[in-house]
Amino acid sequence: TDNGDGTYTVAAVPAGQTVKLQFTYVIVEADAPLVLNAAVEIPDTDIPVDPVKTADKNVAKVDEVVTYTITVTNNDTVAKENLTVVDNNNFTGDIEAADGNGYVYNGDRSWTIANIEAGETINIIYTYTVKTEDPSTLVNEAEVRYEENGELVTIPTDEVEVEKPVDGEVTIVKSADKKIAYPGDTVTYQVTVHNGK
Repeated sequence: TDNGDGTYTVAAVPAGQTVKLQFTYVIVEADAPLVLNAAVEIPDTDIPVDPVKTADKNVAKVDEVVTYTITVTNNDTVAKENLTVVDNNNFTGDIEAADGNGYVYNGDRSWTIANIEAGETINIIYTYTVKTEDPSTLVNEAEVRYEENGELVTIPTDEVEVEKPVDGEVTIVKSADKKIAYPGDTVTYQVTVHNGK
């Protein structure tokens, strides 16, 4: 129930179940550079290649599959070639990845983008099945590497966290449907409450 003062009341969450609350906010110019509500960033358009990492859920139980997306956007006015996208995480198991539209999987948690045109966006998608041995928080980030004018350029994403709920505890996680938002964009926030009792 929305209490009308920025708080919500959840009457009951059955054992082993999850309840999700959603609300929206429209970004305005005065919010730049950061909205401190699950950290939505007002983008810096000076970044030539902008990588963003997301997960399709923020709470995942053992044996549940999480789908990750690495979105690579070329903000420059010229094409970029031979980009390497590297995934860094604290998983105990292996990711499930393959070649996709505009990229090739190298088999070692990295992908190659042979060419990305000015203004083009490429989405690299892979999955991971949560293991019993995984830590309580799955931490994941990526980085893009390429050479320009003989210099190595490395651009990291923000970290993405997925909570593995603990039996016997209640887990509460807040997230937003986008990490980057422009003035006028609507951001949908989600609060996930999982009852592990």
